[in-house]
Amino acid sequence: MKTQSTTNQRLSFIDIAKSIALILIVYSHTAHCYGQVYLGSFFIAAFFFMSGYTSKPIVSWKTYLTKRTKRLLIPYFIFNVIFVILCRNFSTYDLLGIVYSRYTIDIFGGTPVMLRSLNAPLWFFTAMFFSDVLFVCINKLVNFTNKSLIVHGIVVSILLVLCYLLNQIPILLPWSIDTIPFFTLFMYIGLLSSKYNLLEFLHGWKMIFIIILLVLGCYINGSINLSIRSYGHSILLCFLTGLMGSFLLVWVGKLLENLSLGHILATTGKHTLTIFSLQMFVLHFVNSAISFVRYDSGKTTINILLGAIAVVVVFIIGVIASKGLRRIMPSVF
Repeated sequence: MKTQSTTNQRLSFIDIAKSIALILIVYSHTAHCYGQVYLGSFFIAAFFFMSGYTSKPIVSWKTYLTKRTKRLLIPYFIFNVIFVILCRNFSTYDLLGIVYSRYTIDIFGGTPVMLRSLNAPLWFFTAMFFSDVLFVCINKLVNFTNKSLIVHGIVVSILLVLCYLLNQIPILLPWSIDTIPFFTLFMYIGLLSSKYNLLEFLHGWKMIFIIILLVLGCYINGSINLSIRSYGHSILLCFLTGLMGSFLLVWVGKLLENLSLGHILATTGKHTLTIFSLQMFVLHFVNSAISFVRYDSGKTTINILLGAIAVVVVFIIGVIASKGLRRIMPSVF
């Protein structure tokens, strides 16, 4: 089966889940974040899972690549150019960062930071693009088989082995090539979840079990950062927490689907890429403004409230910017 991600017939619970995942991402980047070990374990993986879940048959390779280039690579370069100009960072490393699309090269921090113009989150665009390409290639190959559970198990196993092998490389490869199999794994599981209606089983004691696995997995695996190929203590645990977290987000999306809050989140879920891109830029000014306010930084409730306010500001500005960009370049945004 040839597939591509589509937004022609949007699923509101998926848009809600995307919004919640993005809320967690933005909150994790605020100056007042709590619970990073648990929050950071699944929100990036969830985007790839949901991309695979909403994938549809492609018309042709040319059409597919053109659409994904417009949707991912063109915004990637547009936002990078804007941020570099606004931050006035024109060093070799800053320009190399745009081409290399990684925060740094040395996984142990031996090389300078390259994405330092408030554009660090933009690595996600190139990672999603190349994960898309690998995802479609795999599905094209699987299409020639009987697509049995054994075949799917082999595909998942191969991707996990590739994750392990690429994790032995001492440097971070350009365009997140070293983590593409890991992200593609979530896209493939997302596709299988759609094909076999796995999300219909997310209720009752199964959700309790999923939440327990998620919490224990996060606690044991520790902090992760997929942008620099940091899987925590174990790739398998990272995969487990990412998958359980994805299931949890989708389950919450289904619970909120018919509520007023769900409608609001579904609306913002249509603007996630722009919000994702602008988050660090907006947070820079929000955090600066907060620093001028006198408050007791030792109080957890105040810090959480300030973090929540920062998230709301990012979303409001992101949605407004997204709507404006869609009017200027509707085929891209």
